[in-house]
Amino acid sequence: MSVVLPEQRNAYAADFYLNALTGFSASKKGTSNAVIADLSKQKSGSVTAKYKQQVHGVEVFNREYNLIMDKEHNLVAGSGYFANTSANTKRSLAPLADFVGAEQSIKQAIKKLADINVFLTKSTEQGDYVKYTVTNQSGDKVVLGQPRAKKVFFEVNGQLESAYYVEVADKNSLESDCFSYVIGAKTAKYISKKI
Repeated sequence: MSVVLPEQRNAYAADFYLNALTGFSASKKGTSNAVIADLSKQKSGSVTAKYKQQVHGVEVFNREYNLIMDKEHNLVAGSGYFANTSANTKRSLAPLADFVGAEQSIKQAIKKLADINVFLTKSTEQGDYVKYTVTNQSGDKVVLGQPRAKKVFFEVNGQLESAYYVEVADKNSLESDCFSYVIGAKTAKYISKKI
């Protein structure tokens, strides 16, 4: 570690352990990458690192790895896992073509949540997310704010499927709730739901 600049030691050590435990590295670029999402030093001196997996620059939903090191950069613990993409690297290009637009996925989420048909207009982009304005609402259910969606891959039976992670807020009388769904980009089927 003496040859590594002090301000780079936490990231260097975390990447070393990530590579040793998973075979992935944030410094190695390829089809499937580990991207550091958070690197924090705690008051006790310990260091935590969180990595997310991306394939062709698109996040793999719920595939992350976390590390904890002590203040001397010794590994304390690691948890999580990444999708195995080594066997079908070429095949993983195919789902990229399925990302044709988030509108269908957002409409499916709203229909599932509130059973209303809506018209969507693309509003703004913030990072990986695209926000939409909702119009033509019917019935007593209301979609709050602007639904948003981002491209993700979702691992199903060892294969990556293109999908959209959708967030929708629903208001019924005095209660309001936020829901998130992962909906297949090609099939518009519900893959996962989180509240």
